[in-house]
Amino acid sequence: VDRMARLARISAQKCLLCLGDLARYREQVNSSTNYGRARQYYSKANHLEMRNGRPFNMLAILAKVNNRKFEAVYYHVRCLSSRNPFQSSKEGLVTIFEEMKRRWEVGEKKRVEERKEGEREREGRRIVRGSKVRKEIWERPGDDGGRRLHRTTSAQSGGEELATMSVADLNKRFINTFLY
Repeated sequence: VDRMARLARISAQKCLLCLGDLARYREQVNSSTNYGRARQYYSKANHLEMRNGRPFNMLAILAKVNNRKFEAVYYHVRCLSSRNPFQSSKEGLVTIFEEMKRRWEVGEKKRVEERKEGEREREGRRIVRGSKVRKEIWERPGDDGGRRLHRTTSAQSGGEELATMSVADLNKRFINTFLY
């Protein structure tokens, strides 16, 4: 009796899988993405006999068609870890990981290029080309947007002059140079 019940469950599972396939094909022919009926059939087939990996594989295919990659990975792994794994599920899992790897590499390449371009732009703003002179552009409020280009370098002379100035004169010079 136990053997007959098990064979009946396997037969019912195969029927539900076929019904799920038909529901999925109907949605594909109608150019629709509503695979709810197919999902129901595959889930019922899964509940009948959990040791078979094929329902998990079919649920993974539906998840991938609906662009739910994480769910697809979950079902592929469940399929492969079942007692009777469906071997094409391994190929589906590899395909998902290869696509993710390719997308990550494209994104990483783009981030590296943006980072290099940003560094070049920041460097270009700091240094005048062909010299070690730093370029500063000062904007004064209320000056009708007038800009004043100020070039400085760490190699400027004047260290002796600054050493001989009083604290008050040094403070005035600092305020005039950097704040106005």
